[in-house]
Amino acid sequence: MRNQTAEINKVDMVSELFVEELYRFENPYWIDLTAAQQKFAKENFFAELTKESFEVDAALIQAVEEEFSGSPLASLLLEYIALNDTKHERTNDTKEINAALKIVKLSGQKFAVPGGYIVPTGYALYHPVYGFFGFKDNVSPYRPAGGKKALESIMAEGGFLNFTDSVWWKVRE
Repeated sequence: MRNQTAEINKVDMVSELFVEELYRFENPYWIDLTAAQQKFAKENFFAELTKESFEVDAALIQAVEEEFSGSPLASLLLEYIALNDTKHERTNDTKEINAALKIVKLSGQKFAVPGGYIVPTGYALYHPVYGFFGFKDNVSPYRPAGGKKALESIMAEGGFLNFTDSVWWKVRE
């Protein structure tokens, strides 16, 4: 229970930092900001995370995604990790996997789950050997709230640092 409470506090704190940056603008909705305003807000948000020595990890990102579905916050946190992680270097295997990942639009693919199958929509990352990328605790391939743009941002930063907490989803025939 203590870890869950700590995670909730981290989610609240990181969302508050993000919202503070959005409220610098007349219309504080991310989707309504210009590209330049989004860049400004993102850079300031990242600077605040760094200043506060805020620890961003996979558990926080997953909690943010569950709490704020439809928000770009989880995608921004993934980008922050990619830009600021000094503790991890990508292995050659990780670099090869990242290089092979392609952004694809899900269009009717079925994935097996207990009791049947799911047919998710949106954009996902696909590896020609492993299949569709997902996090181990999710019930479908990873489809960030930021959609294709979020995936493009992740890939532009070199992709994932590792694939320790990931699963690969195969299309059901």
